Amino acid sequence: LTKVWPKAKLDITPASGHSAFEAENVDALVRATDSFA
Repeated sequence: LTKVWPKAKLDITPASGHSAFEAENVDALVRATDSFA
């Protein structure tokens, strides 16, 4: 992925599961979308 998207970042949320609604995942998603601006 980094070959075609050099600024790609993998953010691992070790204390959460697969749900996008878990607090740690929500925080990671907000940080990711904030970085788009």
